[in-house]
Amino acid sequence: MLDADKIEAKIPAFATELQKRHPPVDWRSVLNHTSEMLLEMGKDNPLKREDYSTIKTPALILLGDNDKMVTLEETIAVNELLPNSRLEILANTSHPLEQVDAEMLASYIRDFNI
Repeated sequence: MLDADKIEAKIPAFATELQKRHPPVDWRSVLNHTSEMLLEMGKDNPLKREDYSTIKTPALILLGDNDKMVTLEETIAVNELLPNSRLEILANTSHPLEQVDAEMLASYIRDFNI
């Protein structure tokens, strides 16, 4: 999912948008570093299970029902570990923030009482 060549070939408009978002750094470099970070986190996540209980800040945990990058099981596990969190599932939503229904997202955020 984080292959610059595939993004450029299959969704060139998104590649152009990434280029606009990340100057002066090349968007390909940002994508590469993001990919490396995610792979490393998959091998040895720096945030350990016991760390979650120390996070006291209220957190709204959102997951799109069509998300292909984060599983429902992972999201529920994090929600259960955080002492002050609320989990909501966003209907008809995939992972990219650009594709989230802004009004629906705003509604969840407004309703989240800290």
